[in-house]
Amino acid sequence: MCPMNPRLLRPRASGLTDPRQLASLAVWLDGSDSTTITLNGSTVSEWRDKSGNARHAAQATAAAQPTYTSNDLNALATLRTTGSQHMVIPAWTYLNTNTVITVFRASALNQAPCQRGSVNNGPRLAVQDPSSGLRLRNTIHGTAASQVNADGPTYTANTWAIGAGVTRTDRVRVYQNGVWGTDATYTMQLSGSFNLILFALNTSNLYGLNGGIAEFIAYDRALSDGEVTQVARYLSRKWNIAIS
Repeated sequence: MCPMNPRLLRPRASGLTDPRQLASLAVWLDGSDSTTITLNGSTVSEWRDKSGNARHAAQATAAAQPTYTSNDLNALATLRTTGSQHMVIPAWTYLNTNTVITVFRASALNQAPCQRGSVNNGPRLAVQDPSSGLRLRNTIHGTAASQVNADGPTYTANTWAIGAGVTRTDRVRVYQNGVWGTDATYTMQLSGSFNLILFALNTSNLYGLNGGIAEFIAYDRALSDGEVTQVARYLSRKWNIAIS
């Protein structure tokens, strides 16, 4: 009998290993990559985009800058906030199908990892309380009177989680740690060029995040369920967050 080739016995890497492996990557911010961080003492003035699109998150005001926290989650660095900080990614053309995926932590209700455009645009991810406990919510607005909300599974305060919001042409979806929430349908369509706020809903720190973000990824299209799972598994392995 011929001996087995030892290369065939080695475990093979499987699954997504880089968000750039999926098409239409718009933004990729990675707290664990110190080469993308510009420090102002212990706080972060710029978080550079790894997508290749140069959509860097910036904050010039020292008091509004998140804190760079080394060895924070699975021995990797994150950006921490107390509810009074935010960063801004410059505007780019909004597409009505899009996806945001983030590793985040919040301490209580009414705290937002991100908002695209103004509060009356969208979409946004925020931890809210729809009368049934804390939940990650994906909201999209045509106007303040025409917002729709997709609510995810229960979120436990002060824990790191993998959350995703997917916006399709007719519905918004939300995902957390391997579980999809309830879809919400809508008919309005947004157009224009909108910036993206991190750690809050606006530059006045409305719904300011008292917690942090470890990684933030956005795509200019609606990822399929399988693709969201691929990205979530990549983040799960990297940050040691269990998913279903």
